[in-house]
Amino acid sequence: MNITPLVPISTPAEELQADYQSGWVVGKLRVGQSHLFFREGGETCCVPYSAVRYCYRRIEATPARLCCGAGNLETEYLMLVGEDGQLAKIQVPDGRAGKVLLERLRPLIPHAQFRKPEDAPADD
Repeated sequence: MNITPLVPISTPAEELQADYQSGWVVGKLRVGQSHLFFREGGETCCVPYSAVRYCYRRIEATPARLCCGAGNLETEYLMLVGEDGQLAKIQVPDGRAGKVLLERLRPLIPHAQFRKPEDAPADD
């Protein structure tokens, strides 16, 4: 399996594979010891924890018309932001998984801020 890093890294492919295989799985994410892996399209991508400056949850409401009326469908994402802007926007299965995921990431990314950066665009 090929793993595509979203930022330049010097980690050998064998170490990436080992980190991927030993990772904790939630939805389409794998939390490794030094990288976060996720599937996007037909490929597996990774982000090294050293590149992450901000990590937070985003909940987006999508207007929907259902058989019983109208309402909003909520989709939750894990947002990763680096020095140069957004690194990844990864869909999370549900709110409970998003909360557990952030708690798992806190000790792995101690240098990151677990909140939305002030200069990020406002949620709609």
